[in-house]
Amino acid sequence: MKQVLVRGVEPELLERLKAIAKRRGRSLQAELREMMATHAAMHDRSRAAAEATRIRAAISKASGRTRGPDSTEMLRELREGRWSR
Repeated sequence: MKQVLVRGVEPELLERLKAIAKRRGRSLQAELREMMATHAAMHDRSRAAAEATRIRAAISKASGRTRGPDSTEMLRELREGRWSR
């Protein structure tokens, strides 16, 4: 496994990172590896697109709709006093 050396880390930042690692029950090294992996994954467009598709499908399944609610119809119902969630 390769190594990375980061120079010039502000002491305050280092202390915050150590505190985060401690709260999560990890070493600083393990926490930094996790942060780097998470950050790198966020930039992977295909993963992001797949996650968006998964979320849309879950919302559609939970709501019974294939699209979001029609705001025009919602406003009409609200004005007429027959709006339901």
